[in-house]
Amino acid sequence: MSNPSSDPATKDQGFVIKTKPSASPLEKPKPGRKKLIRPRGKRGGIKHRKASERAVVDQDKKVKRDAKASSSSSSSTTQHSERIAAFHTLEKELARATDPDEVERIRNEQKKLGGLESYQDDSLKGGDRLKGGESGKWCAQTLTQLLGDEKRTIKLLDVGAIAGTSYAKFESWIKVTSIDLNPRAEHVEKYDFFDYPLPSSEGEKFDVVGLSLVVNFIGDLYKRGSILHHSHSYLKPKGYLYLVLPLPCLTNSRYLNHDHLRSILSSCGFDVVKQDDSLRLTRWLLQRKDRPNDRYDGTVFKKKEIVPGVKRNNFCILLDPSRSAPSPSSNGATRSDGKAQEQLEDDSEGKRKLGEEEDGKEMEEKTKKNKKTKSKKKSQ
Repeated sequence: MSNPSSDPATKDQGFVIKTKPSASPLEKPKPGRKKLIRPRGKRGGIKHRKASERAVVDQDKKVKRDAKASSSSSSSTTQHSERIAAFHTLEKELARATDPDEVERIRNEQKKLGGLESYQDDSLKGGDRLKGGESGKWCAQTLTQLLGDEKRTIKLLDVGAIAGTSYAKFESWIKVTSIDLNPRAEHVEKYDFFDYPLPSSEGEKFDVVGLSLVVNFIGDLYKRGSILHHSHSYLKPKGYLYLVLPLPCLTNSRYLNHDHLRSILSSCGFDVVKQDDSLRLTRWLLQRKDRPNDRYDGTVFKKKEIVPGVKRNNFCILLDPSRSAPSPSSNGATRSDGKAQEQLEDDSEGKRKLGEEEDGKEMEEKTKKNKKTKSKKKSQ
């Protein structure tokens, strides 16, 4: 058979047929790049999401941008923690203050820190809320396990919601009412929990009340206890209270640990359904006790040292029936008849802490002297 390229008939027609050289048996064929084909319905881009999901993502991004812009001058996590701690300290002072000049001074100090909005931004950037949204996920997963096949629509009151995104992924079965002192989204209502209107009927009550990183923000030590049993007013029978605290409130406090908190919660009329600690948070799902009088039993919990230590914090939750939770009509005000006693307790605590610090310094000096003596003996 003749070569087509040398065939006169082929040349006359102006065609040149090129043959592909055969590959050597030793050469490996070059792998071709296969086209990526995704299965239908699995595209993850935001444009493929529902309008409600896109709105939640946009809101999260906006809050993150605001938090980043407001604290761009100090990106250190330590600085966030220091500002949050300073704001908490001022909240405690404000809860005790009775003199108008003192109240004004404390509020000015809070304004210097950027006010409540700056505190929220620090919390957001530090992960207390948006990553704390993981605590919302934990609550939803726990409720799913409890309800099982009887899973139904849940009404949840999210207190201290800020942007109100913690339960957005579960909106198909968790219907959330969000409130906050300083709302960061339009759907979040501006309320102090103690001012929030009481349900007028059983049908208006909630299946769950969420207090995620709320109790540790309250400056009044007795109000921290009051908010726990105040939650009964908004819960259905056998309803749930979801409590979240920073883990050091229990693991590094002089006055509170897991067992002591269990006692306080039991006295407030709640049973512990599930409890879990993450690296930074302690999470508690509680249920109203099934008894005729399922509220606070009147047990007094005063400030009592449980675990001593110079470097431990002073976080505590106090309960006293004479200092009950304020009604919604009282504008969130707390009784002042115990403030003098609370001030005395804090003053004595300061003296005790100072004594511990002095004892600690003396021990350090003795240790240093002993080390010097030992080193001298070894050199001799």
